[in-house]
Amino acid sequence: MFLFFAYACGNVACADTKIYGLFELSKILRGLVFFLAAAMFVRGERELSILVLALGCTVCYEGALAVRERCSWASIG
Repeated sequence: MFLFFAYACGNVACADTKIYGLFELSKILRGLVFFLAAAMFVRGERELSILVLALGCTVCYEGALAVRERCSWASIG
């Protein structure tokens, strides 16, 4: 992941509009920090099950929001 981040930095340095590339670099960096924090948190089976449960709840919540938004837009249009 660090190699990919370095590659992305090189591409942003060569790009004409750097603001979009910097936004993407910040997203990669945030993902990297989140990955490292999760890797440090998971020490055993218990922490892994908590992490999987939290991820599942997040996916269900985001899915419910997407369905709600889709249904509200369908009734307007």
